Amino acid sequence: MLNLPEAVYDEYLPALPTATNTDAMCEVFQRELPDFAARKYRMIDISIKQFQHRPGRKAELIYSLRYWDEQAQVKKRQFVFIVLLPQEAAEAQYETARQRQYAQTEAVPSVHFFPRLGMVLWSFPNDPKMKHLYLVVETASLRDILSKHWDDLRLTPDHRLCGVETDISKYAPQDRCTCKHTLALEHRGRPEELVLFSKTFSPKTFAEPIYELMQALWRAPVCQTGILITPEPLFYDPALNTIFCRGVPGGHALDLLDRVDLNDVTAQTGAALAGLQRSDLPLGNFRARDGEMTGFEEGMQILVRYDGGYRSRLEAMCEALWERLPDLPPLETVPVHGAFRLPQLLLVENKIALLDFDGFLAGDPMLDVSSFIAHLFYLVVKGEVTRAQYHSAAAHFTRAYAEAAPWGLPREVLQWYLALTLIAKQAKKCIRLARDNHAVKVGQLVDFAEAVLRGEELPAV
Repeated sequence: MLNLPEAVYDEYLPALPTATNTDAMCEVFQRELPDFAARKYRMIDISIKQFQHRPGRKAELIYSLRYWDEQAQVKKRQFVFIVLLPQEAAEAQYETARQRQYAQTEAVPSVHFFPRLGMVLWSFPNDPKMKHLYLVVETASLRDILSKHWDDLRLTPDHRLCGVETDISKYAPQDRCTCKHTLALEHRGRPEELVLFSKTFSPKTFAEPIYELMQALWRAPVCQTGILITPEPLFYDPALNTIFCRGVPGGHALDLLDRVDLNDVTAQTGAALAGLQRSDLPLGNFRARDGEMTGFEEGMQILVRYDGGYRSRLEAMCEALWERLPDLPPLETVPVHGAFRLPQLLLVENKIALLDFDGFLAGDPMLDVSSFIAHLFYLVVKGEVTRAQYHSAAAHFTRAYAEAAPWGLPREVLQWYLALTLIAKQAKKCIRLARDNHAVKVGQLVDFAEAVLRGEELPAV
């Protein structure tokens, strides 16, 4: 369950305090959803799984509803996606939404409008942008997809699909959804199991180049030698804009922090990142250093709107970053992940596995290095690792990376990128996602970014 501040206010979204109050929303759903109002179902509770807020514009939430089916006498669950908008915009959004067809869901309408709250609801697997997502989630249609791509699954004609169970791994409404599919198989009278993952994208992302990159990385030396593990890409379905790959057994690195040697994990990660960046991959967009400043300036604006007291400090940082930019030594253009950090990694039998491939581009290698280190410090801010653990883990990461990367680890370039990333990524995320106790966290991130610019707090190499 997501922990939100006690109250979230926005003068343009007057219903926001209600939307973030789960008890209040239980009452709203019981009263206003047709089958709940008719007493066919009874709300038990709601948990908020995701919350994003753009002040003055909109708020988006994912709720997990737990309810009681009066006829079946069982508890059930349903995910719903909520968009909260100013009244006129909400009415227009609903009018657009109701024009298309949706998959039918049991208790909650496929799409519903709460006029008093300026709120539009979609029940999963219905999504405002991913119109075909339900085909990947519903069992009957998924069986048809798998049958069409049977040869791509590396199964024999003797294999028979007996059943399939689908779970949601990660859902970013209007953008992408990752699902885990556990296939129950029979092969010559013996039961087998195959785990697949699918990733469905909205139309704004053409997924075929991502699939081709995954194929190239799977064949690259860094993966073939086991320095880095990636899921085997199996097939891409263009009609669904969905990639299917073989599951990788392992645990999420963030979930295992208290059970692993963090120094060993980060050292392996540094070597794996250097190997990844040396791979020959098909890349599209190039990200220049001056383009990174756009992200910093956007983060600065969000922080200043949140607390005007940061203005002078962030403006001084912005000026220093622009002044140093022309004197930074050029580095080789390499494949860049774009969001390289612990949440993207699995630990598979003490090896590093990378899961996400959506944002690859051509750019400066220090972009990924700084992203990883900035997130390590964010774990300090969250209280998940100590500052001493951070310094040790970051040093192990940078040393292993510098040994494996031909371009080494130029201190002044890392310093520039790290200060920028702490504001452009981590501090901005605290505000947008309304992280618990985010005022304190933002303050610590700004303090740390300033220290990095002064040449302090940089990892040892």
